[in-house]
Parts: sequence; C-alpha cells; structure tokens
Amino acid sequence: MLRKALLIVFVVFGLFTSYGLVVGLAPETVNELGREDGVVETMTAVFFLLAALLMIYMFFRSTPGQDVSGVKIRRNF
Repeated sequence: MLRKALLIVFVVFGLFTSYGLVVGLAPETVNELGREDGVVETMTAVFFLLAALLMIYMFFRSTPGQDVSGVKIRRNF
C-alpha cells in the first residue's frame, strides 16, 4: 500500500512540476525545449525504451504455466 501511495505522490509531483515549468518559463524557452529532435523528444524516446525493457524483464520473470480458458500457456502474455 505504501508503494502505491508513493507512486501516486511521485506522479502527481512530476505532473505539477512539468506543468509549472511550462507555465513559468518564457515562451522562447518552451519553444526551444519542445522543438523537433530537442531535449523533450529525446527524453520521451529514452523513457519509451526503458518502459519496453521493463516489460520484457517482467515477461521473462512472470510465472509460467498459467491456465487461460482451459488452455495451458508457457508464459504470461
């Protein structure tokens, strides 16, 4: 339960911080950060890669041999 609460606090803090930066920064700075092949786009690609690696790790760590609609599967797809 504590992990879930900490995750919620972290996500809410990240949202408020990111929106606060966008509202508080000068329009030129926001445009520079959001430009094509800029910092924000690169960070988005890195986070997508990290999420994919986490899902692959969780797939191989999942318990094999679950019963889905009467059919035994080897992995938890």
